[in-house]
Amino acid sequence: MRHREPWKRTSARAARIMARPRWRVLVVEDDAVSRMVLKRVLSAIEGVTVFEAPDGEQAWAMIQGGLAPDLCFLDINMPRTNGLQLLGMIRRETRHAAVRVCICSAVRTREVIVEAANLPSGLLFAEAFYQG
Repeated sequence: MRHREPWKRTSARAARIMARPRWRVLVVEDDAVSRMVLKRVLSAIEGVTVFEAPDGEQAWAMIQGGLAPDLCFLDINMPRTNGLQLLGMIRRETRHAAVRVCICSAVRTREVIVEAANLPSGLLFAEAFYQG
């Protein structure tokens, strides 16, 4: 069936696109280059707004200050407050229960991987950048 008024179909599609939920993504990574790469990749996705922090302490301050991320990418090894500590802080507060967390790190020690896997994070994977 052909539409006699194609602009109505187009405007309906535009309305559906505009109604898509916005995602607030927090990237917590102490390495500036890794943080920039992840931010660029995520910013290219329609509907995604990226916030960034160089360590868990600053990220926690942002969250406590009112930022309500839908998704957090966390590095494990960071100064001051590391990614696993930040994840524990996020999970202890029920108002942040819906925050999805993805742990991105080059850390490959068994103890850290087991600790991360035992926290309700969502995903665990190794960082794709060569460090050597």
